[in-house]
Amino acid sequence: SERGTAAVNRALVLCAEHELNASTFTARVAASALADPIAVVLAALATHTGGRHGGQSRHVGALLESTSPERAAGAVRTWIRRGEMASLPGFGHRLYADGDPRGAFLLAEAEALSPRRKLVQSARALTDAAAEAGYEPPNLDLGLTALGYALGVGSEGAQAIFALGRMAGWLAHAREQRVDGRILRPRARYIGE
Repeated sequence: SERGTAAVNRALVLCAEHELNASTFTARVAASALADPIAVVLAALATHTGGRHGGQSRHVGALLESTSPERAAGAVRTWIRRGEMASLPGFGHRLYADGDPRGAFLLAEAEALSPRRKLVQSARALTDAAAEAGYEPPNLDLGLTALGYALGVGSEGAQAIFALGRMAGWLAHAREQRVDGRILRPRARYIGE
């Protein structure tokens, strides 16, 4: 639909650039070694699939699929009881002390697009329950995953949207790195053991 296409376009823009995150740094390293653009994207994509980066949407999806709007508060209490307060998928971002604005925006997009879809309702209920329990606001991963469910493409589709949007940023960083002309070679210091 037109509304769905517009929502995806906004999500792509929100995903395009985000400093030197893990996949972007990988893209810059590959570009500095004069890898061709396809290899740069493949290197970045390999990093992006990790569960602490673009693959986080799979964890968010599993959480949303394991609960319901009515059971969201109980799900949050279970995470707290298990001592996993800091690891609730889809919440908090170390760069945003006041919350990741992309997460809230995309959750609102998902709710506007498919307000009756159960998994979108679960995302909202989980967000509300998490806020009551003292968690940080939702991040990009929760917003994208909710949007993926609103669009009918699930968490895998959300991860694909994330990667497609980020690809523009990877290629821009690669071009910038090539202009720089130096190979990126971080240094390591042995500290024993």
